[in-house]
Amino acid sequence: MTKNIAARNQRLHRESLLNIPLVSQMFEDPGFKIIRRGIDARWHYAEQIASRIDGFNPMVNAVLIADNSYFDKWLPHKNKSARKYNSKDGLMSEVMFAVHDYLHAWSYRWINELCPELGFGTAPITRKNFEIFVFCHLLTEAVATVGLDYWYLSCVDINEVVPIGTTTRGLTVSYREAFSAEYERFSPGLKAQAPEFLETITRFYCDGVFHGFSVRDLKLSPVIHQWLKHELQYGKKQREYSREWFAYLSKGAVKIKQADLGKPIKHNGSLQKKLMRQMSHLLWAKVKDNDLVESSFSFSPEQIWTSPIYADHEYQFTNLNRTRRPSKAWEQKMSDISFSCLLRQYISGFDFDKFPEDARAVFEILQQQRSLSLGNTLLRDFARIPKSSKEPRDVFMYN
Repeated sequence: MTKNIAARNQRLHRESLLNIPLVSQMFEDPGFKIIRRGIDARWHYAEQIASRIDGFNPMVNAVLIADNSYFDKWLPHKNKSARKYNSKDGLMSEVMFAVHDYLHAWSYRWINELCPELGFGTAPITRKNFEIFVFCHLLTEAVATVGLDYWYLSCVDINEVVPIGTTTRGLTVSYREAFSAEYERFSPGLKAQAPEFLETITRFYCDGVFHGFSVRDLKLSPVIHQWLKHELQYGKKQREYSREWFAYLSKGAVKIKQADLGKPIKHNGSLQKKLMRQMSHLLWAKVKDNDLVESSFSFSPEQIWTSPIYADHEYQFTNLNRTRRPSKAWEQKMSDISFSCLLRQYISGFDFDKFPEDARAVFEILQQQRSLSLGNTLLRDFARIPKSSKEPRDVFMYN
């Protein structure tokens, strides 16, 4: 079931990011792959779009990367020093987010191996199984965060592992094991470096309650305030995003009110307890013992959840490179976040270097008119980034 990869014969530069165990595992996992999307990262680097739209889909068991990204340029040289590819810590951020997504996908596979009867990622989403599927996704979010941030990044000085002058300390949380005495002062018995901590964070993401701390504690300790304030906001957003995404993938079988998106998720059932317990020990071996902990399960591309092919798409969940452009009528009706993601995908599809700077004003007009029609006419002959046939159609792009 597991493969220990502590001893490697690979010749690595001292400054290679493959010296980070979870980065090395990501590339050594035989079922995992890198998919380059037909979008140009330089639009985001130049602050022409607000955020990256690489996105992720844990069911395709891959990290999605943008063309001309730090990751893309580093990839052929990953065994060598990463220093010259890490301007402003851009590479380190992208590689760490790739590891985060890798752990998502890894845990999706393990949930299917541990509880195949669920059909997590493949069985039709119904009102009956909707909430258990949302729980499973939140568990994978906890796996990604606990495994990378709490059990690895918080415990090391990454510059001692890879001495490239990075300022990276954590990815999605500010918890540091060096402050453990301060945390325990307010919550005696709190032990982040234990398998059971995965259950603590999973329950927290499910109900928004971090047992052992109070609002008063946040006021008395800046360390606790900085850590838990973000986690409180993050957990609620995860519940909202997960429910919204799965309702979309249900193809209309599940409809949920906006006010209900952030409600607590049941996590005390026997199935939930079993999954949390088993995943905690698998993840502990993966991170702390540097075992690959391979799952024998793999998703069939023909069976994974997909959105309706001919529906009006929500573009925070849909890859424009794999769908037809929306009708003008739907552009006017779609949500603000959906149109924002649509426009960011559209802009990122152009080759940044070959796009005349004086033509960028068109994008503001498209935003104001809430339509791509003018762009389709004026920018028809502008060079675009080649699309990949491997890109998934359903891609989660909320930021």
